[in-house]
Parts: sequence; C-alpha cells; structure tokens
Amino acid sequence: ATLSGILTKPYSVSDAVAYLRSFLTLPNEARIPTSGRGPVILRGPLHSRGRDRVAVQYHYDVGNEFYSLWLDRWMQYSCAYFSAPGMDLEAAQQAKLDHITAKLALEDGHRVLDIGSGWGGLAMHLARTAAVEVDGITLSVEQHRFAENHATEQGLANSVRFALQDYEFILAITACY
Repeated sequence: ATLSGILTKPYSVSDAVAYLRSFLTLPNEARIPTSGRGPVILRGPLHSRGRDRVAVQYHYDVGNEFYSLWLDRWMQYSCAYFSAPGMDLEAAQQAKLDHITAKLALEDGHRVLDIGSGWGGLAMHLARTAAVEVDGITLSVEQHRFAENHATEQGLANSVRFALQDYEFILAITACY
C-alpha cells in the first residue's frame, strides 16, 4: 500500500476506534517495561570516542542472530541498488556491491580501508572480485567476530583483515603521511 492509498482510504467508525485503541496502548514513559535492555545511557560530548563506542555497541551488539533474520546473507545493512524491476533484496544487495566495485575502478595491488566495515560484506566482495587487500574497522564486537569468521570460511583471511578499533585512530595516523 502506498502512503497516498492509506491516506485516501475510507475508514469505518469501528476501524477508527480500533486504530485509536492501538494508538493509546503504545508505550509511553509511564509504561516503559523494566525488563529487557532498557534505554542506552550516553555520557560525554556528542561524537566523543567513548560515547560513540557505547552507542555503536548498544545498537549492533544485540547478536548477529537478530540481524540475520532480516539482512541478506552478507549482512549488508545499508541501502540496496535495485537496478532492474522485480529484483529481490538479495539481488539488489549484490547489485550494490557490484556497482560500488565498478565505481572504485580498483587494480591489482590496491589497498582499501573500509571504515565502519560492519559484517564485512563489502570488504570480502572487493577482495574476491577486484583482487585487492582490504582492511575493515568496526567498533562492534559482534560485527567484528562475524566478519573475521566469514572471511576465514570464504578463504579470504590473507586478503581481508578486520580490526576492532575506533576510526579516529586510523584517521590520525593517515593524516601524518
């Protein structure tokens, strides 16, 4: 259903009452459950190293099983590239990886730094198809573990390396050159 279709659809009184009842049962501060993870507590200046690390770990370190429920087999988290009508998500994610690889115009001997490498899908795709070395970095323990294991399983451990570290450290080092 499109947004315009939803907005122009005629609703009965019983539909309106049902939607209102659903709306009124949405959580509010007075009804936040006390079990579960609870809200993240961020301290420190905005985009400080410690604050960003806590935010990333809270968001991504809920377990790879959760993300595997709705991501593709490479655990691609960002946009997809639907280059043709009727493509499913898996094909659109593959098209995205191929499109990025073509745009980079990589050659043998090139090295790539993948900041925020996530579960490593792009890094492994580049190493496999463009025959380059890739260094990926992430702040997520779960993503790092998945990426390293997957690279080993795919026979790419010699051309793809993943580090669990802050990207600012890398930027500081590269700024010296």
